[in-house]
Amino acid sequence: MKKVQDYRERRIKMGKPIQILLVDDHQVVREGLQRLLEHEKDLEIVGQSVGSEETLYQVEKLYPNIVLMDIKMPGIDGIKLTRQIKQKHPACNVIMLTLYDQYLSQAIEAGAKGYLLKDIKREELTQAIRQVHRGQVVTSEHIKSKTQFNYEDRYSKRIGEILQGKPYSTEDKRSLQEVLSEVATGIENTRLYQGIQSQRAELKKVQRGILHAMSLLMETRDPYTNSHQQQVAELASKIAAEMGLSQWDIEGIRITGLLHDVGKITVPVELLCRPGNINQYEFSIIKTHAQVGYEILKEIEFPWPISQVILQHHERLNGSGYPSGLCGKDITIEARILGVADVIEAMSSHRPYRPALGFDSILAEISRERGILYDPEVVDAFLRLVAENGMEKLLERKQE
Repeated sequence: MKKVQDYRERRIKMGKPIQILLVDDHQVVREGLQRLLEHEKDLEIVGQSVGSEETLYQVEKLYPNIVLMDIKMPGIDGIKLTRQIKQKHPACNVIMLTLYDQYLSQAIEAGAKGYLLKDIKREELTQAIRQVHRGQVVTSEHIKSKTQFNYEDRYSKRIGEILQGKPYSTEDKRSLQEVLSEVATGIENTRLYQGIQSQRAELKKVQRGILHAMSLLMETRDPYTNSHQQQVAELASKIAAEMGLSQWDIEGIRITGLLHDVGKITVPVELLCRPGNINQYEFSIIKTHAQVGYEILKEIEFPWPISQVILQHHERLNGSGYPSGLCGKDITIEARILGVADVIEAMSSHRPYRPALGFDSILAEISRERGILYDPEVVDAFLRLVAENGMEKLLERKQE
């Protein structure tokens, strides 16, 4: 995502015209758009296309900055074509220009950065093209209110369908990646499209959707950790706020917390739920969940380093963690925060192989390993929160 942003910024600074490919199956529409835009000095029409196959060829050949495209066309529709364009050419932005207002949500989720109705005026169209080129998401004003991202219902249902087939398969992994990729697209569109207050409200919907989906996933495999992801996400975000991280980074840590144990989907249920001790071989199987979570998430373009943080959340400051034995600052700050929150929440919760530890024991463990296993700044932030709020309130379980 950063490469795409850097590319845009370089073109803008160099004063190069925005290169546009016009896509519509009606010649009169294409010619009308050509006349509307051809006198704008910073806009350049580099080609025209009729259908999906020709459009993909033209994008590959011309590499335009903007594809101005209808939804209803011969071949695959504009929504599917948008996904294909964004997969192959992330820096190429798609603006839908259509007669229909009911496909707004699908278009934005597919990766379109603009959704405009065909009765748009020339000034509004040229302004929209420039805004999209700068990285914004633009829609015709009077249909914005129709945007709906129902994360909670959609993702809970989809995860449930994935879990119907056991054991977990490569196809399940691919389906899970598709679900989480949609989550990432929704987050990125929220970041670009909405003001900060709207962002926070929309991100809470995202979090609820992920929470329901991940809770459903873990409940079928390990009822003891059903609420673990939510509690870790809450505690980690509080620590991050205490450390002075930005609101955007805090939201990223919260969402990472909701996903951090997704790799446990491959761990046998009997290991997760077994009372008593496990042997080293069994523990080595459980430890694979960090790597598996990374593999599931690494190709998904979240606007935060979520897959990397999940890979590292069991690394420890002195190099004794897993899977890579990283030390000190080689571990991302997000993973250092998440790691501490994960340990604290786990110690405060009942497990099949041991009862929950008392608050005094938890504080003693965290303080003893400060600067050895756990980042001193993270531990200090947690201890300040305890001093201010009390341990019981800080680790209070929310009702599902």
